Amino acid sequence: MLNWVTAPKPAHWLLFQLPAKWQEQFWGDPAVQALLDLDQQKLCDLVPGQAGFKHCRCPKCGAPEQDDPLSWSISKPDKLNCRQCSGSFPDDKFPAKSGDKIPEDVVEVLPRVFHHYPYHVMEAEQQLYADERAYLAAKRDYEAREFMAKFALYAAVKYRDQESGSKDVRLGRVASILLIRFAQLYPHYATHFDHIGSPKTIDRADLRPPFRRSYGTAKWDWSGCLDVPLNLVIAYSILKNDPILAEAGKALNVAEPNRLIERDLLRASADFVRAQPEEYAEASLLAYRGMLAVGECSMMHR
Repeated sequence: MLNWVTAPKPAHWLLFQLPAKWQEQFWGDPAVQALLDLDQQKLCDLVPGQAGFKHCRCPKCGAPEQDDPLSWSISKPDKLNCRQCSGSFPDDKFPAKSGDKIPEDVVEVLPRVFHHYPYHVMEAEQQLYADERAYLAAKRDYEAREFMAKFALYAAVKYRDQESGSKDVRLGRVASILLIRFAQLYPHYATHFDHIGSPKTIDRADLRPPFRRSYGTAKWDWSGCLDVPLNLVIAYSILKNDPILAEAGKALNVAEPNRLIERDLLRASADFVRAQPEEYAEASLLAYRGMLAVGECSMMHR
């Protein structure tokens, strides 16, 4: 569970802690440790440039979307693996070609900016709804985006918790670079519909309301109520006044990294959630949580 601790001083409104066991498991992976030594370009390249889909069936064994059968690992970033049949994708059969190429949806997410969503057409006898497709690349992008945001959080927390004067600057550098890179890419992420048991749809990144009911229009996650990236909000609240964020901005030729992150990622995601139709339901609490977190972060250390 997330642990938010209230303190009397405004500068300590958000003293976020991660369980020690979670941190041990996370940093115990050699592939995760290796990310700390990547140069900034290779690190930025690991952040997906397109919005992904969470829900995707296994095209080989047909394991359903609700079981979330496809897993991803930073050790093999180009592959998905099925937990049920041990299939590894893409391979020479999945996604299948139509004619001489893999079919894809091409969407103009912003003027003259096109994103490509290749897919595998499920066999007619396997389809659970009309025109069911397996967007394997988009599933991979979703999992990679989830992991890289988590990595930014874990790196920021570990960096904060180290003794002053003996900090591993790689942790703060990596977390800062990822925050900046996500802020650069978020405005380009396509809005999309990604609910279980329904055809996936992709639309413009700057789509205006009205949005679908039941938080059906998403941009960052699979549901609009989850679209504030809480991992990155917390990571930014930790690093926003640390010189290492400004250093990362210089390395990436970003003059005002704080302004970029707050405007194009945090506030933009909160505005997107605020524009969702009010549901007065349990999911609404998740929407309010995200917006409040951005508001709290924006007020800290001012």
